[in-house]
Amino acid sequence: MKRSHLATLSLTTTLGLAACGGGSDADPPAPFTVALNNCTEYVGVTTVPSAGVLPLVAPTFTAVETAGTSVPIANRSTIFKIRTSRCEQASIDGHAARHTTTVQVGVAAAVPAGYDVPGPGYSFQFAYITDNPELFEAMQRWGIAVEYDGSLSHAFTPIDAASGIYAASVHSARLGHFTVGGTVTPPTASSPQIVVPFLAEWSASAGSAVLSLRTDFPAIAIGSTPTAALPTVTVTATPGSLLASWLGANSAGFTVSSRFNSWASATMRADQKR
Repeated sequence: MKRSHLATLSLTTTLGLAACGGGSDADPPAPFTVALNNCTEYVGVTTVPSAGVLPLVAPTFTAVETAGTSVPIANRSTIFKIRTSRCEQASIDGHAARHTTTVQVGVAAAVPAGYDVPGPGYSFQFAYITDNPELFEAMQRWGIAVEYDGSLSHAFTPIDAASGIYAASVHSARLGHFTVGGTVTPPTASSPQIVVPFLAEWSASAGSAVLSLRTDFPAIAIGSTPTAALPTVTVTATPGSLLASWLGANSAGFTVSSRFNSWASATMRADQKR
C-alpha cells in the first residue's frame, strides 16, 4: 500500500477518535474474535522513565514500577513492553484469513482483583499498529489508538540451531518510524522445549471505556535468552518522536526480558472491559 494511503488511514483514525469521543454515550461496538494461526512473536521488556508514561495509563489500572510511589516520580521507572507478531493466517469473526502483522506498545500492569490473567501476561496498551485493513477497521470502531501500516514488517532469519536475527520495522504517524531488532533464541533451541498454555491480555483506553484484547494460547512455544546476555535486541526510535520521549532516549535495549515465541493456533477476543 502506498504511503499516501497510510497517511490517509492515520488521519482517519485521528478524526475518528475525535469524532466519536470514545462512544461514552452510545452502546459499545460488538465484540469480535480473531483466529491466529501459524504465528511468531517477539516480546521485549525494558524500563523507561515513569514520568513520561504514567499519565497515559487509565485511572483504574496500575502500571508496574521498579520503585514505590514514596520515591519521587523523576526517580522511578516503569516496565515497558513492545510486542510484534506475524501470523500466516488471521481470520476475524470467521472471515477470509490473511497474513497479518501487528505491533503493540505499552506497559506492564498489575492484574485487577478477580481477573484470571497471569501477571507477566497483563499489559496496558498505548499503541496498536497492523497491516490488516479489516483488523484496523475493527479496532478503529472501538476508538482506540490504532494505525494502519501497509509496510509493517516482522522477520526472523536463522543463524544456526540456537539463534537467529529478528528484525521489525514500523512506520507510525503517531510514534514516528522505529525499528526493533537483534539476536534472539528461537523456541526450538530450548532443551527441553518450553511449550505451555498461556493467557495474555492487553487493555486499551477507548474513550471513557476500556477495550480488552485477550488472547488464549492453548500451547505457545517459548524462546528465552539468558538474562546475563541481555540486551541482545534494541528498539531504535526517530529522534524527537513520541516513542523516543517514552523511552527517554533514541534507543533502548530490552534488559528485563527478550523472548521470541511461536504457536500453531490461538484466539484473541476483543470486548469491553467490565
